[in-house]
Amino acid sequence: MLFPVRHFLNPFTTNGASVKTTRMMTGSFLLLALALAGCGQGGSSSASGGSDEKSALTSAQTAELQAKIDKYKKLPELPPHGEPFDAKKAAGKTIMTIPSSSALEFCHQVDLELARVASEYGVKAVEYENQGQPNQWVAGMNAAENSGANVVNIACGTDPSVLSPQTAQLKAAGIPVVAAHNYDPTKKELAPNLAGIVNAQYKTVGELQADWVILRTKGRANVLAIDDIGSDIATPELVSGIKQEFAKYCPQTCKVRHVSVPIPNWSTAISPVVAAELSRNPDLNYVIGVYDDMVKYILAPLTSAGATDRVKIATFNASPSVVKMIQEGDVVTFDVGEDSNGLARAIFDQDARVLAGLPPSKQSYAALRIFDKSNAMEAGSPPKFTNGYGTAAADGFKKLWSGTGQ
Repeated sequence: MLFPVRHFLNPFTTNGASVKTTRMMTGSFLLLALALAGCGQGGSSSASGGSDEKSALTSAQTAELQAKIDKYKKLPELPPHGEPFDAKKAAGKTIMTIPSSSALEFCHQVDLELARVASEYGVKAVEYENQGQPNQWVAGMNAAENSGANVVNIACGTDPSVLSPQTAQLKAAGIPVVAAHNYDPTKKELAPNLAGIVNAQYKTVGELQADWVILRTKGRANVLAIDDIGSDIATPELVSGIKQEFAKYCPQTCKVRHVSVPIPNWSTAISPVVAAELSRNPDLNYVIGVYDDMVKYILAPLTSAGATDRVKIATFNASPSVVKMIQEGDVVTFDVGEDSNGLARAIFDQDARVLAGLPPSKQSYAALRIFDKSNAMEAGSPPKFTNGYGTAAADGFKKLWSGTGQ
């Protein structure tokens, strides 16, 4: 995940969980809300869940959490995809991808790999560059029809339903639309007229972020969780995974404050939010920034306050700059990444099936892998998006597209 672009905040409640959460606005109102919320946070929490503190988790809970973390630290296998087929049947066709924003590093990397892989099968893949504005997405959909694209990907977290009129228009013109990395596999309500789906495991990512923090703090987490919930379908699923795990494992001993900051405000709002939380909450021991692009804005106030020894960071995307922080320091302790090579191939797989007139795969997503101090060097030195996931995706899809199976 992705980093879908968001433009407004929505109310968010905990569905009855006893983990404490607060929704706040950005800018001056956000800071005021944080200041006013400085009381009413009962309970205690250690800075790092050190070995000298009694765990609030049962031995069974600890073992369960550790097993899940260990599972996702291993090199991933290729998730199952559809029936074997000859991908060269799509040769001569053009794929256009409209990402949520071309400025988002992970999304752009996936599009570059998609273009490279597609070219091996005689297919042209292009990215419609945009700065994350809805009117630009609409323009991209119109451009697809006018430029001769044969299939269009609405990609990297944009809600396909906001482009339903354009999707219907393209369908009528004989141009299928694929939702590429938008929906969590658990999502049941999908936009109409889509020719195929490539899922993103957002809820699992949120679970893993929370699981790590709970395990590292021995069930005594005191967390600021920063998300960007707004007009999207991605982050709410991720946040639901975070909330679910804290409610499951430590509803009485963990404390979590949730703050939403839309992407356009990250550079100006995240650092003040973290600084204010440090001031009002001396027991803070973790910040979960749900996407890697938040980390630099989280790290700055932690460093200024001299709090990097007691407050750690967990995040998502395994971007090279953040994985390098894990390799070289101890502030960022956890980053769950998504195999960008696998994702690009999963998208091409669905596109090529559609272009060849075949039914789309019913199950399609990329594998996840956790990076921490023990395995971060597997991402390379310096780290790269394409490193650390093994060759299962490249080998498996190559075999699948030859018509002989995974």
